[in-house]
Amino acid sequence: MTEILLVNTNREKGPMPVLPIGLCQLASAVARAGVPCKVVDLCFAKDPFVELGRAIAAERPRLIGVTIRNVDNCDHQSPVYYLPYIHDVIRTIRQVTDVPVVIGGTGTSLAPRRVLDAVGADLAVAGPGEEVFVDIYRRLIEGGESVGDLPRIQHGKRVPMNDSNGPQFARWLDMRPYQKQAVPISVQSRRGCPFRCVYCEYAHIEGGTAHELLDVDLVVDSIDRAVQTTGTQIVEFIDSTFNAPPGYTIELCEALARSGVARAYHASGINPRFGSRDVLEAMKKAGFTAVYCSPDAAAEGTIEGYRKDFTLEQLSSLARHTSELDLAVLWSFIVGGPGETPETLQETLRFIREEIDPMQTVMLTPRMRIYPGSALLELAREEGYPPNELDPRMPGQFYLSSQVSAEEVDATLHEAFNTIGNVMSISAAQLKITYWLQRINAITGHSKPNWKTYPAFRHWQRRFHIPWS
Repeated sequence: MTEILLVNTNREKGPMPVLPIGLCQLASAVARAGVPCKVVDLCFAKDPFVELGRAIAAERPRLIGVTIRNVDNCDHQSPVYYLPYIHDVIRTIRQVTDVPVVIGGTGTSLAPRRVLDAVGADLAVAGPGEEVFVDIYRRLIEGGESVGDLPRIQHGKRVPMNDSNGPQFARWLDMRPYQKQAVPISVQSRRGCPFRCVYCEYAHIEGGTAHELLDVDLVVDSIDRAVQTTGTQIVEFIDSTFNAPPGYTIELCEALARSGVARAYHASGINPRFGSRDVLEAMKKAGFTAVYCSPDAAAEGTIEGYRKDFTLEQLSSLARHTSELDLAVLWSFIVGGPGETPETLQETLRFIREEIDPMQTVMLTPRMRIYPGSALLELAREEGYPPNELDPRMPGQFYLSSQVSAEEVDATLHEAFNTIGNVMSISAAQLKITYWLQRINAITGHSKPNWKTYPAFRHWQRRFHIPWS
């Protein structure tokens, strides 16, 4: 009999599936505490509710944890709200068993009480869950307390990073469907975020505004074990900002270069402020083949309005260096946020056309999603926006600068998509073509993500008038 069953509910596969690193770290923490635990992964399930019911019946757990990665897809044009699906997951659990159900994960941490009410679970964990979830088990199962004896919202504390609390993916997941789509191993070398972007709550979710750095030798050792146990040779660092602090990044890259433990690396969270030639060259020598960069703004007015901490000159330097070093980059810009004007809209298009390598992919997102707890929420309130809702389909849940019209923003994106060959919309990342591009990557053994081929694909799509759908 399994004491605890942990459920990965995330089923999004565009632009590629994502390994549930937080859930696997939690499972490892539970196992270290001596509690029998299993994970049921619904990502690739043909019928998630049937498979979940079967897992519960087979394992007969005494406590169930459900992770919520996102509450929505952040897409103003085609909004998807995930909490009704999570509600159905928990309803399925209730039909099979009456054991306590605890929710957690990034989506829960955004607004734990409101998410808890929306999905109908018993308790919610906000922030890191490794210690608090085990405590919940001790009190409910071993101590005999009832759900009503515990606070409905439990706030977790950040567990210090060390080599023993890694996710151990191969222990908890069937890696085969992830490998079929060339999904990289997710790794963290640092936690926390000291930056203050207007729309973001990352620091709150990760439990700190200061970087916590894992010893570079421990990072290399953990990657080595993950590669050996999963058979996956591509590693993605999911740190909030991989290139900050820059000295640590260079030290880590030099250690990775010496070790040769993986075939290729990807990195998210590249900050233009720290995109020096030295840092990028160290990444290139270590084997980084792709980076994700979300400056969000490419004009002075929006850089200030979005509360970014880099300059336009630093952004231009990053674009130049990544092109010269032949690094695959997925750039992400949000149009229509605080400080946006007709002039900044055109400056963003100019930057994309003139300064970004045409073989690097650019994702343009219209409007900013307003999330609970963000500085953007307070700004929206001051400007008379409706009360904040978790459901993105409700009016007023996306911010639009008062200095531009919705028509101007939509026209800008339409112009960019039709005239700039490397530009894609956030909705395009969810299309079936991204699935097949990722499958081709897996079959051919390419170490770069599917979006790397997007500019070339668009070239041939437009040349031969292939419908985009």
